[in-house]
Amino acid sequence: MAENIEKKNVKENVMVTLPSSSEDKGAVNVWNNVIAHIVKKYTLDEEGIIRMAPPSLMGGLADLFSKRGYERNIVIDVTEENQLVITVAVIVKFGSIIPDVTKNVQNVIADMVALQTGCPVAQVNVNVMDVEEEPLPDEEEAPAEEEEQKQD
Repeated sequence: MAENIEKKNVKENVMVTLPSSSEDKGAVNVWNNVIAHIVKKYTLDEEGIIRMAPPSLMGGLADLFSKRGYERNIVIDVTEENQLVITVAVIVKFGSIIPDVTKNVQNVIADMVALQTGCPVAQVNVNVMDVEEEPLPDEEEAPAEEEEQKQD
């Protein structure tokens, strides 16, 4: 099956053409960045996922300044049968049951991409790049409070 997959990274701005029938009024094309946005949203909504994983330290720094940092941690491939193979890289919450978290991510991505785009999903690969403690609410608010105090 691997030889039947055509690599199409999100950054290439390619599209998937949906299967059509004789009743359709025309072609429907879904761009990879649309699929990647759906993947990112539902991945981050899953319990046990801290964030998307940067592919490298420099990529992580670039993500801070990039509007579309998810393009480096989501890869969308299209098979010869015009089915999607989606690969995501994530950081999982420390203490989570990784097989359960990744299975949930696989299911929600496959279901929501197919539902929202009509693109059939053949496979969802989840690469767990690291585990991290979830930041405490105090840790998230402290820098903002310090900044406000400096401005006063």
